[in-house]
Amino acid sequence: MLVNCRRDQRADFESALGSTAIDVEFVCDPQPDSGPAAGLWTALETVPEPAVAVVACDMPFVDASFLDWLFEQMDGAEGSVPYVDGVPQPTHAVFATEPTRRAAGDAVRTASGSLRGVLDRLDLVEVPESRVVEQTTKTCFVDIDTPADLVALTDTDSAPSRRMD
Repeated sequence: MLVNCRRDQRADFESALGSTAIDVEFVCDPQPDSGPAAGLWTALETVPEPAVAVVACDMPFVDASFLDWLFEQMDGAEGSVPYVDGVPQPTHAVFATEPTRRAAGDAVRTASGSLRGVLDRLDLVEVPESRVVEQTTKTCFVDIDTPADLVALTDTDSAPSRRMD
């Protein structure tokens, strides 16, 4: 597993992931706070695999079988991105490494550094929500951004509602 973060976050991430059985490699952003495209670009500079799954660190319900299914959907495209509520979900998606690295670098140099800027530069399979919900639940797209989000999640007996920020 490759984790991209700012240098000042690394110790916290190492502590949080220290008990996992997975080998974790850290890649720190050379210029902090340059946007998510910069983080993706930095991370992909070190990836030798031809394709990658991209998942945000604040998404605790990642569905590995759904990511496997997304890889199958690429079929020669440069990525496979699910859409939920009409919105692309690039942080629970799969991409061809090299074209995505180039697109992220270009988005950082010429645009806002947003992930949308990366998506706009790629030939993607856009997976509509009707197909997404055949393969997984919206729960896998839940993100936890604040302590209040975590409390709300743990205080309920029902499945969490999906939030997209």
